[in-house]
Amino acid sequence: MDIIYAVIGLLLTVFNLRNIIAMWTDFRRPLVVVCAGFVTLAAGGVGAEIAGYLSLFASDIVQLMVEEGLEMVGGSIMVVGAALFLNVHVRLQKIRFETRAAARNAGQIKHS
Repeated sequence: MDIIYAVIGLLLTVFNLRNIIAMWTDFRRPLVVVCAGFVTLAAGGVGAEIAGYLSLFASDIVQLMVEEGLEMVGGSIMVVGAALFLNVHVRLQKIRFETRAAARNAGQIKHS
């Protein structure tokens, strides 16, 4: 069953590759922050489970604290990345609006 999810994820990535490249060029920093948050979240979810299975923690409560803590930190980092994304997006929209208004004032764009 897990292979189905991998195939679906791969297909979605291939079909959206143009959008992913466009996001990378316009929103590189927010995308890196979101990816770092996802890696931290996954390390908490999967990594702490594996470490607990291998009995690397002193007790179950320590494993639970590490696992949930990393998941919360990862989620928080992803929220910061989303806020950065919105900040950059608003700035780009403002620049596009100002450029369009300047072109309209210069007579290059007809009023509609």
